[in-house]
Amino acid sequence: MLFDCQDRQYSTARIQVKTPYLCGEVEALCIPEVICDLVVENVPSARNLDDPDMTAMVGAVTTRAKARQEVRHTTPDTPKSNTTVNPF
Repeated sequence: MLFDCQDRQYSTARIQVKTPYLCGEVEALCIPEVICDLVVENVPSARNLDDPDMTAMVGAVTTRAKARQEVRHTTPDTPKSNTTVNPF
């Protein structure tokens, strides 16, 4: 029985989940027509909605396209003069 109260047959898979409400390996149903990415239901280790774990570390990356768009501040090359100063 699924969360929408319909009885259907689906394949299962073992997946790694890292969310504020559930972390670890779980058995998941592979449903082709979904309304969201993940539904956590009937998992004993899941946290309550009012008690998320917000200490998870976030890993951010910069894509090549974004890096090309960023303004680069560089020091301009100044030409060196070959002249000498005559002190009189």
